[in-house]
Amino acid sequence: MNENEFSVDGALALYELRDLAGIQLESADVSTIGGYVTHLLGHLPKQGEQVQIENYLVTISHSDGRRVQQLHFRKLDEAATKKSNALG
Repeated sequence: MNENEFSVDGALALYELRDLAGIQLESADVSTIGGYVTHLLGHLPKQGEQVQIENYLVTISHSDGRRVQQLHFRKLDEAATKKSNALG
């Protein structure tokens, strides 16, 4: 695992993502990163869809139509994160 870029299984628990990469996500509705992204977007994401979570760009690497199976995280530089936060 590289600290700037890594892939995880969609079934990875949110607390495991915190331990793995220091990304602190909490949800009363879901317990996995795949479920979190689906909940965040409001639909089951397709392969190639992207969403920003904290200072990471998250790309759906694989989705089977029922669940997110694989996600790729790429750390954004500070300028990109600040610009995105200012726009959002």
